[in-house]
Amino acid sequence: DHPAVFQRYWTADASSIRKEVRSGLGLAIARQVALAHRGALTVRSVRGAGAAFVLWLPMAAGSDVASVTE
Repeated sequence: DHPAVFQRYWTADASSIRKEVRSGLGLAIARQVALAHRGALTVRSVRGAGAAFVLWLPMAAGSDVASVTE
């Protein structure tokens, strides 16, 4: 888990690849919206392979379920 990426204006030291990695407001706002709806926004990453962000939101009982895979 990388909780720092959900902070406003987070910057990582990526000197090994001579590139600065930054996060602005987007992830912080997205996580706050998820929490406000009793959900969650999480991230999983593998060095050199990328990251996957998962947004979890509760649904009302009896709601139709749709599945989207990218």
